Amino acid sequence: SGFKAKLILLSSNSYTNLLTSYGNKYLVASFLRVGLYESPNGIQVVIADPETINRVVFNDLWENGKKNDYEQVISKTKNFKSNLLKTIHLISGGSKVENAMEPIRSDEDLRESSKDMFMMVGKMTFFNDEDQFPKVYTRKNNEGRKGLENLINDLRNNLKSFKPVKDDIDYRYVASPEVLRWKIIGQVFSPDSSSVVLGITRQQTEGLSFQIAGSKRETNENKCPGIDHLVAYPIEVLITQNNGQLIVSTAREMFRMDMFFWDAGKMAFMNHMSMPSVLDNSIRRALLGKEFK
Repeated sequence: SGFKAKLILLSSNSYTNLLTSYGNKYLVASFLRVGLYESPNGIQVVIADPETINRVVFNDLWENGKKNDYEQVISKTKNFKSNLLKTIHLISGGSKVENAMEPIRSDEDLRESSKDMFMMVGKMTFFNDEDQFPKVYTRKNNEGRKGLENLINDLRNNLKSFKPVKDDIDYRYVASPEVLRWKIIGQVFSPDSSSVVLGITRQQTEGLSFQIAGSKRETNENKCPGIDHLVAYPIEVLITQNNGQLIVSTAREMFRMDMFFWDAGKMAFMNHMSMPSVLDNSIRRALLGKEFK
């Protein structure tokens, strides 16, 4: 498109402490994403709204009758978001704005998926439906933090040696094998060092998703408006410990696409129905290497 974009991943100890005070599984929401991208109107700055993300990540509290806890974490997230925006607005020059990008989902929409592709995606919850955020690997661990770091190192080595299968190579607009390599671009540990969330991404998936997200908005002046979705990345890979086991989980890609690319519309989802399963398979193969089943 001729325009450039840059994703910045931030983390905050106070924010991570807030999330994990309800359980280490909520570490999955700890990435704070800030995106800078060029458009015909100049440089734009966007964030992935932590309030919206937490309304999905913490939805199991609401569904399990812990509505007070749910409302409490959302209220605290709103305060944190406000401070994050104030910090970004310290940048000199430009216009200080706070515009939610269309379409906007209400808190009820997020809980009930009432305006989403329910039949294809299911409820917007990470933890009350094991199909949405499934376990992809388990390993015994009696070494605490050392065992966790050993697993992270193994995952990194698997990513480096990853070779995509034919379905992955053949799926739309592959310029070269290098764009199919997954890499870790961020990690955040839980305060007790027993869990970690890794962020993975690759050029092919970013580029294709931006093309899909922006196709309805393309103009002669802006050939890839979909780069405004850059804060949809990275993809979260959560490692937690339970009863002497390390558990690796990552979101089902159809569910995650609905979270971040819902505005692409039903036709875009229908035209790319095979994309989520290709990604699910590619991510697991890349992470697990020879242990992929």
